[in-house]
Amino acid sequence: MSRCFISSFRIPFEFRSHDRVCCPLGAVHRATQCALEIQSNHGQYTSTEVDFALSCHIGISAGTVHAIHVGGVDGRWEFLVAGDPFRQLESAVDAGKSGDVVVSREAYAIVKSFFQFTKIESEASQDKDATVDYLVLKCTDPIKQRQGAPLPLEAIIEPALRGYLSRGVLARLDAKQTQWLGYVSER
Repeated sequence: MSRCFISSFRIPFEFRSHDRVCCPLGAVHRATQCALEIQSNHGQYTSTEVDFALSCHIGISAGTVHAIHVGGVDGRWEFLVAGDPFRQLESAVDAGKSGDVVVSREAYAIVKSFFQFTKIESEASQDKDATVDYLVLKCTDPIKQRQGAPLPLEAIIEPALRGYLSRGVLARLDAKQTQWLGYVSER
């Protein structure tokens, strides 16, 4: 007989990070500052071997996220997250172009006094459902970065985590094939 289990929890606006309590202001501020640093230091990659370039744009949102563990059949699990921040991300990412960091209206409300922004209105700005996002220009009040100690992983955690990995990944891990196994296909 197979058993299925569903576990659901809501990620609150206050959460613990190591030994201190964080609020959404700190989390959104750090995420936005980190996104600017990523774009500044790693926002463009040009291959020296093949003729292509990679770049990214980053969207940041804020709000309540619902996290659900679904599964249990044959020891397999899936982790599902849902909530308004994912709707916000769709707009923020679509509003940005390569090299941009864009925050949703909700994230902007939290960190507007720590960054410089330019308002971006959707093309349907006359529509009552038009979205407004904000292009981040620069950080005016950075949070000092601190080096965190790596969190120790207990051996007891491994069996629980294996349930979330695909069978293909598990087979490679079990065969000790932990090196990067990527390739570039030629068309």
